[in-house]
Amino acid sequence: MRSGEAAAYLNVSVVGVRKAASAGRLPSRRTGSGQRVFDRADLDVYLGRPTWKNVRADRAEASYCRVSGSIGQESSLADQEKMLRESATGTVYRVYKDRGSGLRETRAGLNRMLDDAAKGRFTVVRVVWRDRLARFSGGMD
Repeated sequence: MRSGEAAAYLNVSVVGVRKAASAGRLPSRRTGSGQRVFDRADLDVYLGRPTWKNVRADRAEASYCRVSGSIGQESSLADQEKMLRESATGTVYRVYKDRGSGLRETRAGLNRMLDDAAKGRFTVVRVVWRDRLARFSGGMD
């Protein structure tokens, strides 16, 4: 993406993007006409977000947490995340979270996880309980 798009993505000025690139803090490359272009993954690294570029390739873990209701179950969601982080044996790429029934097929966290899986951004999916992925997990034994 160009400098203006990168500035909007980072929520900084175009001058700030150019200075960071000139100082070597933000990787960029030049087009044939001399314009700077930036990769989104490099911008994510600059922001401190997890990306496939800064995760160990041998075991990158995706964790998925879900609670059935939205009211009063935040502690259960936090407990699931804590258990998964504490028992991780590789780098935790990202923790995906949803609130709602396991019967629903339209879950934002699950859909993001499936998209990232298709892009090869992690090697393992971990859940505390199998029914977090689907309420009736028949055939998953």
